[in-house]
Amino acid sequence: MTDQLTLDALTDGDRISVAFSPPLQDPDLGSIETAEGELRCMIGKHFLIAHSLRRSWGIPPCIDLPQRQVSRISLLQTASEVKATRAAKARGEIVFPDRPNTAQDLERQLTTLAEMIEIEERGQGRRSHELILQMNDIAEIVGLAKRKRTYLRARARLGCDFHPWTWPDDRVYRIETVRPLPADFELQPSRRKDRSIRLEQAVRIFGEAEREVRRIASALRRAGYDARRPHPNAQELRVRAAFGTARTDFTIIAGSNGLWRAEPTPPQNKSQDRAQRRVLRSGALQDLKHQLGAIVMT
Repeated sequence: MTDQLTLDALTDGDRISVAFSPPLQDPDLGSIETAEGELRCMIGKHFLIAHSLRRSWGIPPCIDLPQRQVSRISLLQTASEVKATRAAKARGEIVFPDRPNTAQDLERQLTTLAEMIEIEERGQGRRSHELILQMNDIAEIVGLAKRKRTYLRARARLGCDFHPWTWPDDRVYRIETVRPLPADFELQPSRRKDRSIRLEQAVRIFGEAEREVRRIASALRRAGYDARRPHPNAQELRVRAAFGTARTDFTIIAGSNGLWRAEPTPPQNKSQDRAQRRVLRSGALQDLKHQLGAIVMT
């Protein structure tokens, strides 16, 4: 705790204790000799969110700090210390106090926390929010994407690994769920970004169709087509085709026999249906099939 401070030497968010001489007069609070709370600095003025003056469950009052009446200021906590204290309180008892040393450690910690969250939420436990914050802290070590964190929680819910794009279960919001690769848990950024390692792992998880869909997508883009995946884990493509102002999507997918084919993507409404029929009459699908055949044969 530090005395002999001035308001201008403090930072927005600092927790301070202030003494007033003469006492500060407030129409609602009466005579105020001392107050404690968080400092707020706005447009050259200083205010105090006075937690010490809060009545019962009410909102703490915000009082102006006139420089001439402030006789003493004590710094109780800096803004960063206040933030750290709140963060620690919000997380409760830490499940994994030690930072993971390997990718396997990191994935194990995330998996354990995801399972604990699922147990808490099934029983309407109050600790689930604390565990979610702890899980996010560990995921941030490697910058794990939100959709991949969602996968870990969905896996805990289902009790098994799954393919987000094809999994027929209403408990999975597939567009917001992406299966992470083992490389995503690597502590070294260079290993997380290694394209050869990521491809090898993706093929091992999703099969050879993963390698093929990447190759076909690259070849179509080089040929001038607007080709994209409908989902990061999907082993199929959407190709945007146009004729005049009409636009539609075609789907490229491998059949059960392993052969790739192009077909119209089912329209969602009458306007899309009309646009698709216009594009089909232009011969765009036949051109795409010809291009796809040439790519598959190479």
